[in-house]
Amino acid sequence: MTVQERDHRDARLFAADALREARSVMVSEPPPGVYFMSVFTVLAVGAMFPDLLAEPVDADD
Repeated sequence: MTVQERDHRDARLFAADALREARSVMVSEPPPGVYFMSVFTVLAVGAMFPDLLAEPVDADD
């Protein structure tokens, strides 16, 4: 694994963790500033790793 591949993997893991936390905050009723930062996190992750925002495919369809 090259340094670039490792860095990409690490960034993806960090983005997935940030996205999970942002989504958990958004379902509660956070203060407006916290909600804004959660939305910003989702948008940033979507710009870097759009596949992380994809909805899981339902096997029943």
